[in-house]
Amino acid sequence: MTGFVDRQRAAQLMDRAGIEALVLCAPEAFHYATGASIGPSGLFRRAGAGFVVIPAGQDLPVGVVVADFNAGQLQLALSDAVIRSHPIWIETATLDASTAGQGLAQRVEAGLASSGRAPGFSRPATFELARSVRELKEILSGFGLERARIGVDLDFIPAADLSVMQALLPGCTMVDGSAVLDRLRAIKSPREIDLLQQGIILS
Repeated sequence: MTGFVDRQRAAQLMDRAGIEALVLCAPEAFHYATGASIGPSGLFRRAGAGFVVIPAGQDLPVGVVVADFNAGQLQLALSDAVIRSHPIWIETATLDASTAGQGLAQRVEAGLASSGRAPGFSRPATFELARSVRELKEILSGFGLERARIGVDLDFIPAADLSVMQALLPGCTMVDGSAVLDRLRAIKSPREIDLLQQGIILS
């Protein structure tokens, strides 16, 4: 794992708070937990661009929901995490060298056709919270946390987004996990201290 989370300390803090997992979606919290960027969808500053699930049980891996545009990068960086993706507005296609003699539009269409997408696949205008939360639900279910008391970063999540999350995760009890995250981040790892020192030198 390339994030900065001390899982043992996180488990202790969650136990004291009476929660079974932290579910984080602020871009800064996503980076703290994974060491990776949440990607361009995080620029909208809304819940659903990505999620990180940090279970209190240290025998469980970290779970990540990220935009399909960034999923490959996350899978390489976080080989021990459970990663699920949701579509965003950015389209990509692999262009086969054997089609170099064709027009660009034909090559792009062929690349899209070879991607193995389900019939009727479409991309949202930006991203859809409901799609992202459905992927989050799959991770929680896989971890046995579909009926858990979870701490979410209410310092970040807009009220309208929280209502959607609660409706789509009816088995979970959502409480404010912001204080747990703040306490977790308050004690810096040696790697974080090194990065802060580098920042001071460079400034």
